[in-house]
Amino acid sequence: MAIQHSQLEATLTDDDLDSETIRERNRVLRQWERYVDNKRLLKHALELYDDARELSAGRNNSSNSSIPLSQ
Repeated sequence: MAIQHSQLEATLTDDDLDSETIRERNRVLRQWERYVDNKRLLKHALELYDDARELSAGRNNSSNSSIPLSQ
């Protein structure tokens, strides 16, 4: 099972770690945070796109807009 973000963050203060290991874990944490943020932004963008398609379908009676992209 993968280590959780909070668990990895908690290990940054371990006295047993050398500075290189701390830097590497810090780098991984920042990357993880960027991935989580990007995932949140993409989900929101797809929800907005679905809303726009629904509005457009209402005007054009388009049948290809019935499948939501945000799922």
